[in-house]
Amino acid sequence: MLEANYFDLFGLPVSFRPDAQALKKSYYKLSRQYHPDFHTDAGAEEQDRVASMAEHINTGFQTLSDQASCMKYILEMKGLLSDVGAQSLPQNFLFDMMELNEEIDSLQPEMTGDQVERIRSKVSLFDNALEENLDHWINQFESGQNREEALQEIKILYLKSKYLLRIRENISTFAAP
Repeated sequence: MLEANYFDLFGLPVSFRPDAQALKKSYYKLSRQYHPDFHTDAGAEEQDRVASMAEHINTGFQTLSDQASCMKYILEMKGLLSDVGAQSLPQNFLFDMMELNEEIDSLQPEMTGDQVERIRSKVSLFDNALEENLDHWINQFESGQNREEALQEIKILYLKSKYLLRIRENISTFAAP
């Protein structure tokens, strides 16, 4: 059962928005079934299997409960993140990110609070547009329309979100919250 993907493990359809209540219900049921305390009389091999299964259940629950982790998991499951280093993002997005990074680098030593807020606002605009697009493509995927195209677009949006996260981290290294 360890080979089961997390959706199969919890008896859920593959979804970027898994049913939270159904996930919790299945998680609690499996957690009780595979809790190591209920298998103390079993042999060492069975105890190891139960401990591995309990870990798999916990990791699966954490993965499917977090939107970004769930998105990454589905994309990996579909083989779309197998070679992320070779993934390319649209040139206009990369150009915008290069400009943002250059602005951050040029202001970094003596950046004022106003400058930090201006850059954070720019990043927020990108985040908002990304979330809107992501919502659209997830709806397409969930409805069964254009699933392959939706997966490709979701992959691009996921990669963009990782890029924006690095920029936010770069800002936070020198700017007070």
